[in-house]
Amino acid sequence: MSESKSEVKNSKRYLSIDIFKGISIILMVFVNTLRPYENIPGWSKHAVVYGITYVDLVAPFFVFMLAINTHLSYSKRLVLLGRKDAIIRHLRRFIIFIIIGLIFSIDIEANRLILRWGTLQILGSSGLFLLLVIELKYYFRLAFALIALIIHQFILMNGFEHLIYDSVEGGIYSIFAWGAMILLSSIFYESIKSQSKRNYMLIGAVLLIFSGIILSYSWKISRQYVSVSYVLLSVGISALLFNLIYTVFDRNRNYTQISIRGNLIINLGRNAFFLYLIHIILIYIVYEILPFNAPIYLVFLVASLNVVIIYFIGYFMDKYKVYLVI
Repeated sequence: MSESKSEVKNSKRYLSIDIFKGISIILMVFVNTLRPYENIPGWSKHAVVYGITYVDLVAPFFVFMLAINTHLSYSKRLVLLGRKDAIIRHLRRFIIFIIIGLIFSIDIEANRLILRWGTLQILGSSGLFLLLVIELKYYFRLAFALIALIIHQFILMNGFEHLIYDSVEGGIYSIFAWGAMILLSSIFYESIKSQSKRNYMLIGAVLLIFSGIILSYSWKISRQYVSVSYVLLSVGISALLFNLIYTVFDRNRNYTQISIRGNLIINLGRNAFFLYLIHIILIYIVYEILPFNAPIYLVFLVASLNVVIIYFIGYFMDKYKVYLVI
């Protein structure tokens, strides 16, 4: 790393990262509240097999921001504390993600204890993928992402597609697809780190979107199968949205104005992991109280209320400078 210790210590926090995470938290709370209810329209659910809705983009948003955050955090620790500390810190973090995810997904069926795959396991395993190659040049990470996509497509074409389809988030069988997603996402860190490369963020995002659309004629867009076209398209959309937020809130570096404009959701991004855990408890309370055949207006109302509750928890935590990280 070419940055000095003084540069790292004095580096400013990117508001666009907290805002993007805040938007992701809001979407996650809303769509997860809606998930089991019967009268929800198709555009607010995951695409059944093929296609894509805004709901299918929530997990990729988290993977994208995990890639950016991990690069920023790792580079700082590498300069200030050394490689060993940086690796151990992030290795511990991603393992904790997987363990907590498994704990929250425990289910008991017919006197059997079942551990299911879920979003935290995706983030943890994807983070481990990135950690393996995090110090490599972006073109090497791109090469490994393409190799991972080829491996995933090979798995799909050799009798495992039903296992991926029947598993939450594709299960452990889709680990290469989500790994490819975080590696592709990590390339956009270069656009933040280097002034000369910032214009490439938009170009790269558009290229990925077009690549996903073109490949969808051969391999259809499917979150259920975590298809190649889905991976490319979702990373491209994530990068496009982040580029927009970054341009508005960080590119001009006018922190007095942008802190005011972005303050409504910044506080959610600063405690994203804790709010994720709180929202799981919150939605399961709703599932126990509100019948699954409830009318659509009531479900949307409750989902909006959940967002408000999570927002105020995040707001007061930020107000009193309470930040919980692992």
